[in-house]
Amino acid sequence: MTKVGLARRKPAGLGFLASEDGAVTVDWVVLTAAIVLMGVAAGFLVTSSVPELANKIDDTLQSMTVVPD
Repeated sequence: MTKVGLARRKPAGLGFLASEDGAVTVDWVVLTAAIVLMGVAAGFLVTSSVPELANKIDDTLQSMTVVPD
């Protein structure tokens, strides 16, 4: 190789970083992970407040009296 050929050659790491092949796959994985994490967080918020709400409903129903017509 001549000196000109060596000067134009890029290091392998820079070519890999500049390449856009597979960028859509990376975006898809990141977006899917974000959606899954939001779903898990929403599920955690809902399930953590369900027992308290159930107890309130039970207390309300226990305090009511049913009068037949």
